[in-house]
Amino acid sequence: MWVATPTWLHRHHVEVVAAAGKNIVVEKPMAVSLVDCDAMIDAARAASVHLLAGGVRSLDPGFQAMARVVTDGSIGDLKAIQTAVFTGWMRRTRTAADLDPAQGGGMLINQAPHQVDVVRLLAAGAEVASVFARAGDWSKTYPGVGYYVADLELGNGVFATVTYDGYGHIAATEVVPHASCPRCAVQEPWVPTDAGRVVAVCTGGEVRQGPHGLEVFGENGMHEVSLPPGDVNTTAVDQLIAARDHAVPIHHSGEWGRATHAAVLALAASAELGIRIDVPNAVLHSKMNENRVPL
Repeated sequence: MWVATPTWLHRHHVEVVAAAGKNIVVEKPMAVSLVDCDAMIDAARAASVHLLAGGVRSLDPGFQAMARVVTDGSIGDLKAIQTAVFTGWMRRTRTAADLDPAQGGGMLINQAPHQVDVVRLLAAGAEVASVFARAGDWSKTYPGVGYYVADLELGNGVFATVTYDGYGHIAATEVVPHASCPRCAVQEPWVPTDAGRVVAVCTGGEVRQGPHGLEVFGENGMHEVSLPPGDVNTTAVDQLIAARDHAVPIHHSGEWGRATHAAVLALAASAELGIRIDVPNAVLHSKMNENRVPL
């Protein structure tokens, strides 16, 4: 069962679906609060069903392939990750709940999971240890946070820089020119623009998305890695089927989703307070961890 309802309803709907004995994919953001995340994980465990935290670009076959390149040792050890996103998120039609952080809305809470999840995937699943962020709310036409930049430190020593510009002045196709668009020479719809242009920096080279797959840069120049077909939803379903039929642990489990959400809440709190925040202590800072909209 796919739970793609408004974020503030995710906990309730996951609990209902779990009680019915159905395996679950829940869209990002996983929930409004970490308390809700814990309740959803507990509900799935109590009902002996699988819970997958879906809707994120780390499930994209391109990033799955990038993670394999990073971990196979061919370009050394991963040290840093850079991501940059340009979208028109702020210009799209939104409901009040879509824009209210207390209900799991707002650009930062909705879009940062894509980048945080990809960073964690490339860093072998490491959780974000601390974050220092800044956010911009400077449009009279489109109120709310429309820009953020953050420095992430992961538990395994990898660090990452993530930026997101949701005001739509620069199109993603200008930054990732091989994205699918009518005026692009190459049509490659697999490019995951929600996570932006991602570069993984290793001790012996770098890897990024390219017009025909992945571009891997090493001491002997650049070579390309082709990508398998597929999309984020197919990957999510494949993980659920493998878990159901072959008892393969789900990579993007509820616990994975909770760790990503904790990092996103810490990013939001850091941007609001102007301080570096340790993610395990984010609950002490974020207004969104305990407040829930009553059903």
